[in-house]
Formats: sequence, structure tokens, C-alpha cells
Amino acid sequence: MRLEKAAPAVPTLTVGQVARVAPAPPVGPVLERAGLATLLHAMAADLNGRGYPVTWVVDRQMLAGDFPLQVVAKVSVVRVLNIALDDRGPVWQVSMGRPSSVRWEQSAVLDLGAEVLDAECVVRGALRAVGLPLQRAVYH
Repeated sequence: MRLEKAAPAVPTLTVGQVARVAPAPPVGPVLERAGLATLLHAMAADLNGRGYPVTWVVDRQMLAGDFPLQVVAKVSVVRVLNIALDDRGPVWQVSMGRPSSVRWEQSAVLDLGAEVLDAECVVRGALRAVGLPLQRAVYH
């Protein structure tokens, strides 16, 4: 006699119910510090190539709880673009404004799914999120 397991019942939703979906597991070992440093420097190179001069790259955690991994680029004489990794997600926090200001003028959260570790996708998404052109005109 052979016993077969019954397939688990698939719950059905009625009107007014909301499906609860478990969050995706963290990217895990891919988010190693060495790989992130390379990613941040690739993002900096991409921004420089698009005409947004990078002023600061934080590619490692300096002190516990101090400065997230991030790239800061100049977008005008007085404004900067900050792209910081929020590794709780992993998602990218994008902010634009005056570096001396207490508040950012614009900010957004980029949840890029599988492309979270693609430097070009992160840069493109960040620029779009704050309404900047993908290529900045450079005058000499």
C-alpha cells in the first residue's frame, strides 16, 4: 500500500481580505563588503561619466552606526545627489539637496529587486527618482 501526501490546500481570498506575502529573503552573501566597495566605485564612475562629478564615496563602514555605504555627486553649484545603501532591504535611499541643509529637498527609495547590485541600474534609477537627466551637459 502506497501513501501519497495530499497537496496543501491553497487558501482563497474573499472580498476585503488581503494576501500577506512574506518579504523576499535578503540577498545574503552577495552583499559582502568587498563586493559593495566595487559596486560603489562602479556607481561613482558611472556618475562621473554622465557629467555628475563625484565628491565622496563611502565604501566601508567607518564606525558602528556611522555613515551608510554611499556615493555623493555634485548636481549643481549648491546641490548634491546622495545614493546610500539601506542594507536592511536591501534598497537604495536617494536624496538631493544642499549638503549643509538639515532636510533634503527631494528623496526617494529605490527597490530595484534583482538589479539592486547593478551599478548602472542604480544610477539610472536614482537620477530618474529625483528628476535629473540621465546625461548632464558638461561645459568646459
